[in-house]
Amino acid sequence: MPKIVERLTHPSAPDASFVLPFLVCYRTCATSDEVLHLILARLDLPEPSNKDVAEMVRLHSIIIINIILYNHYIVLFIIFIP
Repeated sequence: MPKIVERLTHPSAPDASFVLPFLVCYRTCATSDEVLHLILARLDLPEPSNKDVAEMVRLHSIIIINIILYNHYIVLFIIFIP
């Protein structure tokens, strides 16, 4: 799972054809907490020699967290909170 999350948050442009299927299927091999912790760990990378790379990883991590919260968790709040 760490390598998959690494690919999700890679400094190159995120691959939309990979992100959405991952978000639909990741629960078959990991819990939401595990995936969230791995993504949050990507926010706390040690500074590489190229600061632009670190910033892109952080940006892509935040984008993935935003997608998870907006598309997956908001539905639970709408359905289950009276």
